[in-house]
Amino acid sequence: MPLDATAKYAVLIGGKLYPWNTDSITVQEIRELGVLPPNCAMIEEDLQRSAQRSLDEGDVHQSPRLQEGKEFTKKVNFKRG
Repeated sequence: MPLDATAKYAVLIGGKLYPWNTDSITVQEIRELGVLPPNCAMIEEDLQRSAQRSLDEGDVHQSPRLQEGKEFTKKVNFKRG
């Protein structure tokens, strides 16, 4: 899925990639970016290990920087709980 060429990071929410320009994202920012209700539960899916966990309101996710011509390396999807 193509991203904005100026994006430094990518966030996968509900199976859709969103451009992001900082190395971390909060649960509230994930909801805002994915246009999700402010009170919905959030789940982090580790797509490489087939594991998932519920996110707390204060959780912050750290992302590796995108490298031109390469897939994003930390395959994590965020979805509604």
